[in-house]
Amino acid sequence: GDTLEAWGRNFTTHAQCGAISRMVELGVSAQDRRIWAVEVSSRPGEEDGRPSLRLVGNIHGDEPLGRQMGPYFADWACQGWARGHPDAVRLVEGLKLV
Repeated sequence: GDTLEAWGRNFTTHAQCGAISRMVELGVSAQDRRIWAVEVSSRPGEEDGRPSLRLVGNIHGDEPLGRQMGPYFADWACQGWARGHPDAVRLVEGLKLV
């Protein structure tokens, strides 16, 4: 499978991040490939009216930085939340990061 999909599955089942994350299938691409996202939230999967922050990357194949930013940001949010970093806690508790 795709390396980002594999990363997402590992991230959402990891002991530290699994409780605050889940994989979400957004749809199918024009090439008939599944489009995945990782949600990071203190209440993943719950529709509770909190605003969402969506970080979109990998739109164009020649822009690899966007492909890397999603996993880096999700990891920062998870690790920071686990350590009690005020900015990460505020984001994970107050928003749905997708």
